Amino acid sequence: MQKGYITKLPHFNTVIKYFNDSKVTPVLTDLIRLSSMPLKDLKSTFAVDASGLSSAFYSRWFDIDLVI
Repeated sequence: MQKGYITKLPHFNTVIKYFNDSKVTPVLTDLIRLSSMPLKDLKSTFAVDASGLSSAFYSRWFDIDLVI
């Protein structure tokens, strides 16, 4: 808001409603694909969330190969 891109912060439920709109799905998919492009030559697998990250303790998680 400080940079003038938006004038009013939307309620978080408004943003979540767009995730269920089938017309928005291709746009979100493209944004995810485009934002990952700078990393495509560096990494071939990614964690969707932080479940595979750990700190000082041992934890087990499942690795799933995802081809985009």
